[in-house]
Amino acid sequence: MAYTDVGIDTSHWRPKLDRIKLQGLKWLIGRMGTQWNNLEPTAWVDHTFTDHCQVAYDMDIPYGAFWYDDYTWFLDNGWTWGAISEVTAQNDPRITAIKRALFAGTALRKVHFLGIDVEQEMRNGVKIKEPNWCSKSAQSLFENLLWMMVHGELPEMPILIYTRASFVNEYCVLNGINLLDTWLKRYYDLLGPDRVGVWIADWRYNRCNNGVYQASQLTSTLPLDTAKPAMFGSVPAWLWQYAGDVGRMAFLDGVTDDRNIPLATDLNTNMIPLDTFYSRVHYEPRGTTPEPPPVEPPADLTVFQRLDAIEAKIAAGFTGTVTVK
Repeated sequence: MAYTDVGIDTSHWRPKLDRIKLQGLKWLIGRMGTQWNNLEPTAWVDHTFTDHCQVAYDMDIPYGAFWYDDYTWFLDNGWTWGAISEVTAQNDPRITAIKRALFAGTALRKVHFLGIDVEQEMRNGVKIKEPNWCSKSAQSLFENLLWMMVHGELPEMPILIYTRASFVNEYCVLNGINLLDTWLKRYYDLLGPDRVGVWIADWRYNRCNNGVYQASQLTSTLPLDTAKPAMFGSVPAWLWQYAGDVGRMAFLDGVTDDRNIPLATDLNTNMIPLDTFYSRVHYEPRGTTPEPPPVEPPADLTVFQRLDAIEAKIAAGFTGTVTVK
C-alpha cells in the first residue's frame, strides 16, 4: 500500500507539543504511564498525558493512549506467577493508574483507542529473558482492559499491542511457541479486526535525514510503497512506527522540552486506509453532521399517511428516490 499519513507517539520524553506547528498530523498517541524502573505505583501516570490529550483535542485528531508494561516490576515486588496470571481489573495496580490517567473526575478524557507497549528487556540493568512473564503480563493487562469495557467502566474501543519482531523472537517465544501471538490471535478471532490489532515497530525503512522537520514535510520520511515491516505474529497491523530515536531521526519542529529545541520524535504511519482507521476508533471531525438513518414508511399506512412519512424523510435530509405504491 501507499504510505501517506503520519502520526506521532509521545511521553514525558517529549513534553511540549505545539498544536499550531504540528498541524497536518493525523493522530497523536500519548503514554498513560508505566511501572518501568520499579517506580512506586503513585508515580506511574505520565504527567504529560493529559496535556497531550488536550493538544489532540485542539487539533481535532484522534488520541490514542498506551501503557508501557514493565513486567519486571512484578518480579521485583514479590508477585508470584499465579498472582499475575489471576490478577483482576479490581486488583491490578496498572488499571488503577490507567483510570487516573483516563478520567477527569467521572468524565472520560477524549481517547479513541488503547495500546499496550511490550518491549521491556532489562531487569535492574541486566538483560533478562522471562518469556512466560513478559507475555502473561501483557495478556493480563489486555484482559483487564476488556473487563472494564464489558462492565461499563470504559467504553468499547480497540486495543493494539505495540512491539517489534526481534523483541518477540527473543523474549516471547518458548519452546518454539510464540506466546504473545498465541493469546492475541485467540482474542482477534473472538472480537474481530475492529477491536484487536498490532502496532509494529520497524525502523529500517524510514527516510529521515537527522534534520529538523516541519509536520508538512514528514511525508518525505515515509517508507517507500514497496516496504513492509517485519511482523511478530499473525494478527494484522494497524500502525507502523517507522522512525524513532536511534539511527536516522526526525527532529520535529513543534515537539520540544524546556530548552525549546526540536526533539527526536517517533513517527508512525497507518497500515490500513485512514478512513478505515478513523472508523474503527469511532473518530469524526467536529462539525460533522451524521447522515440521518433511513425512515421507511410502514406498508399498512394509507397513501396520505405514507406521503406524510416521505415528507418527514425529506425534511430529515433524505435525497434519494422513493416509490409510492
